[in-house]
Amino acid sequence: MIYAGFQHLGLTQILSGVFVIVVTLIFVLTVGCMNRRIFVPLLFAFCLKLMLLIVNYFVFTLPDSGKGSDVGGFLSFSTRSALNGFSSIIGNYPGFSSSEFHAWLVSWWYLLFGDSAFLFGSLALLSATISVFLFWQLYSIIWGRNANTASLWLVAIMPSISLYSVIPRYEAFIWPFILIGIIGVCKWSNQKNLKNVFITTFGFVVAGMFHSPFYLALVVFIGIIAAQQLRKFFIGIKIKKFYVSGFLFSIVFALFFVWFVFGSLHIPKIGTFDSIINNNVEGKYISATAFRGGASYPAWTNISAFSDYFWKPIIRGFYFMFSPFPWDIRSVSHVIGFLDALIYVYVCYVIWSNRTKLISISCFPYVLILLFTLAIIYGMGVGNFGTGIRHRTKFFFIIIALLPPYCFQKIRLRPKSQAHRIYMTASV
Repeated sequence: MIYAGFQHLGLTQILSGVFVIVVTLIFVLTVGCMNRRIFVPLLFAFCLKLMLLIVNYFVFTLPDSGKGSDVGGFLSFSTRSALNGFSSIIGNYPGFSSSEFHAWLVSWWYLLFGDSAFLFGSLALLSATISVFLFWQLYSIIWGRNANTASLWLVAIMPSISLYSVIPRYEAFIWPFILIGIIGVCKWSNQKNLKNVFITTFGFVVAGMFHSPFYLALVVFIGIIAAQQLRKFFIGIKIKKFYVSGFLFSIVFALFFVWFVFGSLHIPKIGTFDSIINNNVEGKYISATAFRGGASYPAWTNISAFSDYFWKPIIRGFYFMFSPFPWDIRSVSHVIGFLDALIYVYVCYVIWSNRTKLISISCFPYVLILLFTLAIIYGMGVGNFGTGIRHRTKFFFIIIALLPPYCFQKIRLRPKSQAHRIYMTASV
């Protein structure tokens, strides 16, 4: 039995996981009734992930999910937290930015149903299935409700997404909130109101609780708003018109800048202003400890001097998104990582090829700025492509959402009728 070192699954532990699976299936069926166009790909994504869940817990251990990985620590943390009831869970709260935050949330389920690795994986399955639905919401906001569902199929069958949908890591748990944050950004680009700012803030703050770099995504988003408001404020001065919102944002931005430069404001993965000046950025030390094993990035990409910050972060971000490269392959597992990287390379190539058309979409520049910033931050914090494969799943949904629907025309099946041809043409 998989994870037998933590508990032997009894009937209660299995039924608790089955209960979550049934809830997930009900969610799929409900969404399918509301939108029949996405029912089949959403159901396929659920069934594929369910199959992997059963394989992982009852047949053999999937990659990156054995007891020798971080997974064992997460399972143990959830079990310990729920061991002595409510007070034990409260006392084991890991903080607002911890890789164990998802395990702490799962401990509440353990308190109700008992500790079960199968339950943990079932909750990951539920979260991942919700993420597939939220991806379609994001794609519909960008390209319209009638866009074809080929992108949804691509998300449904992506191997790395399917793998981390059933493993007790935080990836599957953080995906929905990342997507909520990006959905808020896209809505804000069309309707610049406080409601959409709140949606974005909520998504990135909760995502930051699972992994701190997404607090920085919120900082970047606020910076975008501040830049626009500053521009509005100075235009108002030029035409002798006073904009209250522009003035208030100018004050807030100035205070934030002073706090960062002269105070002790701490930015995740970056640190304080003094740490940057003194060449003591957190990401440097995180990446240095990650430069181990056969999957490590080249040693020359490690940051060792202040001048390296002007060019190496971009190189490391590139490695994070697209490695391993052919010259990095040394084992069969590296070949699998290389195939995963090829998908990212191809998708980004298609986006680049259509950049002149994408630039006309209101949300595209903002999403691109966020992706570029996060890729650099994660590139500084990750030192090997084994870990990079897992971390870049956080961006796969967003990257695919930027693919224009007409990019899938060549791989689309031939319509069965003239009416269907007219419908599909209109949807593009």
